Amino acid sequence: MPHFLSLVDRVLSSLFKRPEPHPPLPSMPSIIPSTKFFSSSVKSDFEAANKKYAATFNEAHLPSPPRRKVVIVACMDSRLDPAKVLGLDLGDAHVIRNAGGRAVEALRSILISQQMLGTREIIVMHHTGCGMQSFSDHEFRSKIRKELKEDVDHMAFLPFSDLRQSVLDDVSFLRKSPLVLDVPITGYVYDVKTGMIEQVEEPVESESEPSSP
Repeated sequence: MPHFLSLVDRVLSSLFKRPEPHPPLPSMPSIIPSTKFFSSSVKSDFEAANKKYAATFNEAHLPSPPRRKVVIVACMDSRLDPAKVLGLDLGDAHVIRNAGGRAVEALRSILISQQMLGTREIIVMHHTGCGMQSFSDHEFRSKIRKELKEDVDHMAFLPFSDLRQSVLDDVSFLRKSPLVLDVPITGYVYDVKTGMIEQVEEPVESESEPSSP
């Protein structure tokens, strides 16, 4: 186990190298929302909803390993529900979510999913209109220093500018990682306007025809 954890640490350390600084970008709006957007009724609403859910709950028989043996890495965006999008039921899959649906950040959970709970396929799902395309690491770090008076230069927030390339990058990272099993890995872009998914694949280079003698 110590050797395994050491390997995980080395892989993650190599990925989170401090990037070169970006030039200043236009200022972002405050990341700290006004208190007027918070409702004191959220807690009671959730508790009331849970009572209704529990009243008809009949899924106690579900095993811990996911039935479909698949792990899904998706963005945390509230417009995206991976289970509904892919027609999954409770207990079918592991769904790992983070800002941008980045595979690097999901690696710890993928390792546990594969090694301890037997998943044997991976889906990477990013989406249109992703907020991770709206800022750079440099800009966000500057914002944190201003708003929270904290230095987060050691953290990589993994924004991206090209949506399709971000999917290809994450699929490639997982396929090349020595910590991820050799399993099917598919990348998709989810369209928040249509509800459709589109597979993203590396373009296939056509072989040139031999020239005539």
